[in-house]
Amino acid sequence: PRHCFHPARLPPKRQSTLSSLPPYAWPPPPDKTVRVLVTGASGFIATHVCKLAAEQTHSVRGTVRSLHNACKIEPLRAAVPHIELFEADLLSDEGWSEAMQGCEYVFHVASPFPLHAPADENDLLRPAVEGTLRVLRAAVAEASVKRVIVTSSVAAISAGHAATATLPAARVLPAANARRAGRHRRRHGRCRT
Repeated sequence: PRHCFHPARLPPKRQSTLSSLPPYAWPPPPDKTVRVLVTGASGFIATHVCKLAAEQTHSVRGTVRSLHNACKIEPLRAAVPHIELFEADLLSDEGWSEAMQGCEYVFHVASPFPLHAPADENDLLRPAVEGTLRVLRAAVAEASVKRVIVTSSVAAISAGHAATATLPAARVLPAANARRAGRHRRRHGRCRT
């Protein structure tokens, strides 16, 4: 029957056409041989990046802090069923080289995003800076990586500034964060990361 899987009926595997693209062309043409890595895959933005990459028929890998945190992993697996997950922490070298193996593109989306301002700013800055450097070092060490896309966080601009007339966002963002936190708790329960 036509719907049965049979290797002889598969179309011939085509070669990647990435080398023929202009240097900043994104997304690359749909091709299952293109493997992308999304760091912090269980986060809100990263889950959407994973889903979009999968819809482009790319092979998607993701990093999470813990593979045992079901309230983070289950929504991600529901959105991207065939994602390949790796455990990697921004403050540790373990797991990054394995996660990047064979990846052509790395979306570095992982960054700490506390719901409340931390007592010590290094609780926010250290993982963000060291984690980004760690991801970049691992990408340089992996020969297959062609491009790294680094994102930032609203936490980079929403904390540490006095609420003044010159910074109206400092008054708006706390309310927006509270609404976002409420939506997150309704969707995901009380996840502890």
